[in-house]
Amino acid sequence: GTNCAVARPSDTGVFVSGTPTVPDVCTGTCMAFNSSARSFDLFRFTPLRTHGGGNDVAIAELNLWQDGRKLGLAAADDASDGARLVLDGDATTLFEGRTSTHLEFRLTSPSVDFPNGLSLITGPLDDEQNRSKEELQTLDPVAFTLHGRLQLSAAEGGGTVWLELLRVSALPSVKDRGVETPILAFDGGRSLYSLGIPTGELVGSYQLCWTADPIYGDLMADAGTLKFSGLGGLQDQWCFAGASCVLGPVSGIGLSSGDRVRAVSYFET
Repeated sequence: GTNCAVARPSDTGVFVSGTPTVPDVCTGTCMAFNSSARSFDLFRFTPLRTHGGGNDVAIAELNLWQDGRKLGLAAADDASDGARLVLDGDATTLFEGRTSTHLEFRLTSPSVDFPNGLSLITGPLDDEQNRSKEELQTLDPVAFTLHGRLQLSAAEGGGTVWLELLRVSALPSVKDRGVETPILAFDGGRSLYSLGIPTGELVGSYQLCWTADPIYGDLMADAGTLKFSGLGGLQDQWCFAGASCVLGPVSGIGLSSGDRVRAVSYFET
């Protein structure tokens, strides 16, 4: 949908109906920003620590969820056979690997699914090595991360970027095998906001504020800062033909010694 934000100078505030805004409160006239959501094309699960503290890790199944609905998953094209076992929907098969080993997988319907939860099923149910439940419990991952990969557009520089979606440092472990953990929530959606082309002569630092209601909502959510660099408004400096001329000083934001100036006719457009 259409979301809303407003930018205002963070040091002096802007004037709305003749009244200056309070600097630490988001308020003012709303500008519409176009937004769109996009899904991650690849996910990476990385076990960091096990219940027993060793480097060997075992998982029967890994599931992603969207609002309580289990999503379809498939292993990455170059994934190992072990990674495929943890995504096959069969809790009797087992992935056994090492901590810090990446498990990469993707959604089977990435254009419509936006996951916001993860769960694991402890394994194995049947152990060919006749290990006890206590021994198998030591292989359960209790610390791990989940990352999602985004494809960047040409305007964003191209390539890909991995974003951390979930970091767990102490997941409770249970002795029973084949038990599913609680669903661990995370933010799996990403909205992109197009600010368009800024206009006006006011350079400086602006506070971005966000609301879901572009008409009636108060702009209460702090969405970061935006800095406009350049000259501080129109600064005419006159020089006349046949006479020496000294330019400056000029004021602005983010100016440096590497910036350049050019002499133009007053009537040049």
